[in-house]
Amino acid sequence: MGKKGFTLIEMIIVMAIISILSYLIMPSIASSLQMGNNSADESNLLVLNSTTMFLRSTLTGNDPFEDASKTSEELMTVLVNKKLLPNKLKPLATGKKFAWFREHGKWDYEDAILGDFDDEEDDDNDDDDDEVITDPNEDTDPPVTGPQIWDNKKEYSTGDEVIYNGTNYVARKDTTSTPGTVDGDWQEFTPDFRPFNHYGLGDIVMYNGKEFRSRASFTFNELPGLVSSPWQEITNEWRNFNVYNAKEVVVYKGSSYEAKTFREAGADKEPTSPRFWRKLK
Repeated sequence: MGKKGFTLIEMIIVMAIISILSYLIMPSIASSLQMGNNSADESNLLVLNSTTMFLRSTLTGNDPFEDASKTSEELMTVLVNKKLLPNKLKPLATGKKFAWFREHGKWDYEDAILGDFDDEEDDDNDDDDDEVITDPNEDTDPPVTGPQIWDNKKEYSTGDEVIYNGTNYVARKDTTSTPGTVDGDWQEFTPDFRPFNHYGLGDIVMYNGKEFRSRASFTFNELPGLVSSPWQEITNEWRNFNVYNAKEVVVYKGSSYEAKTFREAGADKEPTSPRFWRKLK
C-alpha cells in the first residue's frame, strides 16, 4: 500500500492559492478595520461633547473649559475625575488626537479647523485652499447672530447674548463681569427667580415651586416670601408677607376672611385681627 500525503506540486499549488486569496482579502480587511476605527472615533467624539456639555451645565463655580491655560489632556482628566468617563479617550485611527477648542466650545481632532469645514476636495488636488473670488455687488447673507460662548477676556456690549455654564444670558449694559453673579451685569433667560436678575413692576417669577409677582418698579437680590421683600405670592391662601386691599378675601386654616382695610405686609401674624379682617360665614 502506498503512503498517503501531499506531493510537492500539490503543496505548491495550495500555497499559491492561499497567497492569491490573501492578496485579494487583506485590502478589504484593512479597509474594514479603518472604517471601524473611524466610526469608533466619531462615537467617542460624541461622548466627549455630550459629557462636557452636561458637566458645564451643572457647574456652579469656575468653568475649567473656559480656562485658556488648561490643556486638552487636563480637561480630559477633569471628565475622568468627575466619573463622566471611565478613562481618557484616544482616537484609534493612526495620527489623530482629540483636542478641546475653547473658542468653539467643542471637542474635535487636533488638526481640525472648526467653523470652516469643507467636505469637497480641491479641484486641482493641491494643498492650498482655492481662492474664492466674490462679486462686491453680489448680495451676501447677513452675519450669523445669536448667543456666543462667554469669554472672560472679552468686553460685551448692552444686549449681547452669551452662553455660560449651559445657560443663556443677555448683557444689561457694557460689561466684563461674569454671568450669574449678584454684582454682575447679566440677565438670565429663565422664569425662575435669580437674585442677580433685575425685575420691574408686575414681573412674575417662580421660587420654591410658587409664583410671585413684583410689587416694585425695580428690585433685585430680594428673596420672595419675606416681609421685607416686594414680592406678592399669587395664591388665595393668606400670606403674612403679602399686601392686601380692602374687600380682598383670603383662606386661612380652612376659613375665609375679608380685609376690612388696606393691610401692609407683616402687619399681623394671622388674619383674625378685628382691626384688619372680618371672618366670613
